[in-house]
Amino acid sequence: DEASLDGLQRALDDPALLSAKGGRAWQELYGLVNRVVLVIPIPCLGDEYKPPKTDLAGPKEAAG
Repeated sequence: DEASLDGLQRALDDPALLSAKGGRAWQELYGLVNRVVLVIPIPCLGDEYKPPKTDLAGPKEAAG
């Protein structure tokens, strides 16, 4: 909401608060920032995996 966003912006603009690591207000700000999540959806069709090419062949049959 707007009130939370304004409070977060004021806290981030306060150099004294940002430099006072370890205080209660700083810990609350740190926790609040850590709750912000950026989600970037990645389309997945299921055919993206391509096994690496290798020189190793399957087990060779014993001559004989």
